[in-house]
Amino acid sequence: MLLMGTSHFLMGWGGVGALAAIVVGGMIYWRWSGTPTGRLRVDGWRLRLPGATAAYLLRQPLQKRLAWRDFLAIKQALEG
Repeated sequence: MLLMGTSHFLMGWGGVGALAAIVVGGMIYWRWSGTPTGRLRVDGWRLRLPGATAAYLLRQPLQKRLAWRDFLAIKQALEG
């Protein structure tokens, strides 16, 4: 009985709950990515994206400076 009641509730209000979870998760991520630790981690993820390959940096020479700065920041954080 409880399972059926929960199922009916989620069928009617589950979309609202999922939307709320996405919004709250996005807000938490946004706040965390603004901290120095979060920024470092997000920059590390971005460096691993296919768009940040050597070919991209060869096509976009102005991005080399930013990628190098991020690399040095990650290196410094990992070394201590």
